[in-house]
Amino acid sequence: DGDDPDWVELWNRGSAPVDLSAWSLSDSLEEPVGLIFPSGTRLEPNERMVVFASRKDRAERDSELHAPFSLSNDGEFLGLWSAEIPRLLVDSFAPEFPPQRTDFSYGLSSGGVYGYFATPTPGEPNVHEVFQSFAPEPEFSVERGFYEEGFDLELSISGEHQIAYTLDGSDTREEGALIYSEPIAIAGSRERGVVFVRAVGIDEAALPSSVVTHSYLFPEQILSQPAQPDGFPVRWGTQVADYEPNPAISGPQRATSASIRST
Repeated sequence: DGDDPDWVELWNRGSAPVDLSAWSLSDSLEEPVGLIFPSGTRLEPNERMVVFASRKDRAERDSELHAPFSLSNDGEFLGLWSAEIPRLLVDSFAPEFPPQRTDFSYGLSSGGVYGYFATPTPGEPNVHEVFQSFAPEPEFSVERGFYEEGFDLELSISGEHQIAYTLDGSDTREEGALIYSEPIAIAGSRERGVVFVRAVGIDEAALPSSVVTHSYLFPEQILSQPAQPDGFPVRWGTQVADYEPNPAISGPQRATSASIRST
């Protein structure tokens, strides 16, 4: 449907086929009826099947399977139930699977180890390196907001982790990202009235933290910035981005500001 829903992968690790007809995949221990697999659904030995947790509740044979629930980023119960009544819990993440992050997966590696994967492989074996944790998020010494004067920004992080950051809103995973080592001078300029600081905790033994973004706005400089400041996104969806203030709005404001200063 053009969207990007959560997903669950089932893997038959046994040596015999499994008939999943009328089995159920549920996100509630108290309510085992969730997605009911259609008649004739089978998993062959070592076969994998992907179920989308999209809330769409679609269960037709030989079509994509969509569960009537989505997955919580904070973790929750997830169980596979047998067809008989009362249903029996065959396999589960109980009491809940661990916290999840966008663009990372959690599951069982080909070597039998549960963990996180930097490269999701839905429907394929998890052959990449397994991680057990994420680096902590960095902290900012100055809150996001409007400022009249520049300042020095300090970033901090617990433990021996490092911090990668950018100052133009670009992806911290790109080659231009900097490694934090000293306070960062933050100030607006005629070329750019907004400073976007994106920072992420990194560690060789863990996956990167969530990206933390602070925007620092300097109104005087915003009034004079060009339509395309260096490093800013060049498009807003399907439209060409234009960051230059509208003269019909900013012109009188700047004139008023100047007259106040001269009195």
